[in-house]
Amino acid sequence: MTHHKQKSNKKNRNAKKEKSPASTSKNIPFLNNVIIAIFFVILISKLKNQNSGYKWMHETLIGANLKTMKKYKDLTFEQKQEAKMGFNGKYLNFVKNNTPDTAIILMPPDSIIFPSKGKSGFNKYIKNKVWCSYLVYPRKIVYEREKHTSSLYNSITHVAIINGWGYNKLGYKINNKSKFSVMPIKN
Repeated sequence: MTHHKQKSNKKNRNAKKEKSPASTSKNIPFLNNVIIAIFFVILISKLKNQNSGYKWMHETLIGANLKTMKKYKDLTFEQKQEAKMGFNGKYLNFVKNNTPDTAIILMPPDSIIFPSKGKSGFNKYIKNKVWCSYLVYPRKIVYEREKHTSSLYNSITHVAIINGWGYNKLGYKINNKSKFSVMPIKN
């Protein structure tokens, strides 16, 4: 055999080695993941009865949520939010339904939302920007406390009227003012 053919045969053998099917060891990680998942399911089912925190999570949190889901299965998503979140959900759904998707909404200061005198229908989550933004998405939320820190403050298109606060932010007069509303900055 000539030297040229020997080189050619070596190249073919190397090419054959490169083209050989992948080993079956690549399927092992999947099997390992299945085994680990089964292990954790067994571990959690054992722990839930031995640890009061797990037992509470299983029986109260998960169990109660499943019962609530069955109880309210015929409600819309918004109605479920309102049932779960109370006035926060009701008000933010109102804001969402009465503003365009592109709205940038000014929220009042905490002292207005939770007045020192009187009772507020809101809970603490109304102060949480991420939580509120999720509920009104794709609209954006800007709080009055961000006046000097948010670049969106100067682009506000709507004002959340809470406890009568916000009418002074509008570029027009309102005759019939309500305690809760959402209004466009410009008429």
